[in-house]
Amino acid sequence: MAAKKPTIQTALRDIEPLSQQSLFPLHHRVYVVLYRKLMEGSFQPDEPMPTEAELSEVFGVSRITLRTAMKRLESEGLIRRLRGRGTFPLAAPIRAAMQSTAVRRNQVSLAFKTQVRIVGYETVDASPVMAEQLGVPVDAPLLRIERVRSDTRSAISHSVCLLPAEFARFLPRRQLGTLPVSAALEAAGVELHDFDEHLNACAADETAAEALGVDIGTPLLSMLRIARDAAGRVVERLMVVYRPDRYEYFLSYSAESLRQGEHALHLSVRDLAPPAAGTE
Repeated sequence: MAAKKPTIQTALRDIEPLSQQSLFPLHHRVYVVLYRKLMEGSFQPDEPMPTEAELSEVFGVSRITLRTAMKRLESEGLIRRLRGRGTFPLAAPIRAAMQSTAVRRNQVSLAFKTQVRIVGYETVDASPVMAEQLGVPVDAPLLRIERVRSDTRSAISHSVCLLPAEFARFLPRRQLGTLPVSAALEAAGVELHDFDEHLNACAADETAAEALGVDIGTPLLSMLRIARDAAGRVVERLMVVYRPDRYEYFLSYSAESLRQGEHALHLSVRDLAPPAAGTE
């Protein structure tokens, strides 16, 4: 059965009234949730976002609180307000730098040291932002895979992967192990040619906070990755947020390698727990 077209109701379905018991101001927590929704393309750019009254009711906050959050989003160029028409989302930044082969090796190595819990596995329709990033028509069916990666200490990352539905046959839920989705695709015979990545900082919204075991508003490392095949067709769009106390992105290069366009980039799980008594 085809997934339903994204609507305001579906965009807001996982938002619950905010608790008053938090160290972070309500307007900041509203901002964090809406920021994440905008980055995920939950709102269609050609349609107005929910009204202040609707958002205030969903979040359980006053209109003054809601307006403070919206003004911040507007100042950051994420939304625009048109008098008499409503508030519209603007496209999220998606350009990134090339990923090296060394990164792929490190990602696979990391996979064997961690465990993965599948949070969601479903078919969704492409929003305009998703369609642009994956090069598919709006409302085209996409496979959405949501996972949480962890080790014996704690959660490390929360990811949402989107792929054209035609690739679903290579990724049956029962066979999704700890490998990155891109590695699982390659193992199934799908040739990936190049990767673009965009790294940024973000604050944990309620979904990420629950998945990673951190407080709402905690600073996180975010990564948006676009993978393409040899024909330039987008195969995968991956959005991941990491706990910075458990993960690092380390770039090493020499002046000569920089001139030649070569570098080595290493990914690793960080173990920052204090040493046990009697150890160094």
